[in-house]
Formats: sequence, C-alpha cells, structure tokens
Amino acid sequence: NKKTNRNSGHTHARLYWFGYFARSSNNMMNTVNLELVEALTADQIQGALNTWEFEGSEILLALVRARDLVLRAGEIDESVLLGLKFAIEHGPSRVVDIACMIARSLTEKYVEAESLISRLARSKRLQGRVGAIMSLPPTLNDDFLAGIIKDLISDKSRRVREMAIAWVGRNYSIQFLPLLRVAMARENDIEMRSFIAKEIALLSDGYYIKRENGTVYVTVVPSSRGIMSGFFNERNKDELSDGQIVEIFLKEKNLSKRSPTSQAGKVSD
Repeated sequence: NKKTNRNSGHTHARLYWFGYFARSSNNMMNTVNLELVEALTADQIQGALNTWEFEGSEILLALVRARDLVLRAGEIDESVLLGLKFAIEHGPSRVVDIACMIARSLTEKYVEAESLISRLARSKRLQGRVGAIMSLPPTLNDDFLAGIIKDLISDKSRRVREMAIAWVGRNYSIQFLPLLRVAMARENDIEMRSFIAKEIALLSDGYYIKRENGTVYVTVVPSSRGIMSGFFNERNKDELSDGQIVEIFLKEKNLSKRSPTSQAGKVSD
C-alpha cells in the first residue's frame, strides 16, 4: 500500500546549498503523529477550542472521543466523524491542526474513518478540502488513496492542487506518477506546471535540474537522507549533462542518488 561515480576531473565542485529538507519515511511520520496524539490532553483541546467563538460542547466531546479511540480500541460512531469534520471545515487554525492530527491517526487505525477523508475531499469549503490532505495518511489502500488524490489534484483551488501534489512527493507515492502526469497535461497555471514537473522528476529520476540565467539549480533525493537543494556553479556546467551534475553534486557530500522507481508499487490508472 505504501509506499514510500563518474570521474569528473574536478577536485572541488563549487556547490552552494540552499538547505536540506527531510522527507521522512511513512513509518516515522506515523509514529510522530501518534506520539503527538498520545501527548494531547483534554485541557489542550479545550484550550484550542477557546480560540473559537463556537458555543456547545459537542465538538470538544467528539475530539476527546476521537483521541481516545486512537489510544484505545472502540467503536466509531457518526457523531465523532461529524464532529471532526465540522472542526476541520470551520475551526480556527489551532483547532484544525489538532483535529487533522487526530483524524490522521484515527483513519490509520479504523477503516470506518476513511469516510471522513472522503467527505472532506468533497467538501464545498476550501478549508475542508485542505483538511483532507492534512488528515490523509499514506498507509491506506492504494485504490482509496488514488481516488482521493485524483480528486484533489484536479481541484478548482490552486492551493489544494499544490498541497495534493506535494503530498504525493513528500510520501514517495511513486504509484501515483500517472496521476501527476495527467495533472501536468491539463494544468494551465505556468508556476503550477513547473511545480508538478519538479515533483515528477524527483519521483521518477531522483533529481530535478533547472538551468536559468547562467545558474544551475539542483534538487536531489539522496539514498540516505531527505531532499537536498542548492545550486551548481562549476565553470564548465554548460558542458555537463544533468546526470553528471547530480553525480558531482552528491560526490561532494559523499552521498548516492536514490532510485525512486525501483521502489514503486503498483501503478494507479
């Protein structure tokens, strides 16, 4: 279901690093999310709700009940799912963050909670559709995930489309590359097309090269670390292929390139 050295002839390539961005494994992200839910208290939930001008205790009860269901086995009733959905669609940022965190762990544990993600993905409210992505764990069945991702990467909101595409890249969901290529073909926004192209390249090739105004920008996914980004300013950069630049780029850090396509599961249609 889840996902998840050439001799260049140069002693020192002139590399400038923008930064290192962790793309953690699915298991690590799920563990961190669960630990956050375990540490969450009813008082903290109430404190978040106090930032919301909403009268009534049903949302508090739903969030606390959902948290308890994550920590202990039980049966999900409709009031819990409706409470989470309302909090995600209408709540202020602190409430949304907590509700999505709980919803993610709840969906991993109970198949019944998948209906919450489906409803959020079809929400008329932008905040609800954003919440669907924030709540979506990558460990669910590929068929279910493909349906959700397919809807969200074609959303009318650029923000939702961008978040859904970033979700695919962040989770190494190589099986959804065909969906990204379809999204690329129908995307009219130039900046979004560039963003999608970058995610496709990182998933399929393990790196993305952009040559602009004499500078070569490099983003690469090493085999042993998260995504790394910077720019390459070697004198003969224009004579080097993209693959050669990546080899030099990684050699300076004693790293090797990840081979994402070798980790692909089934490909969604």
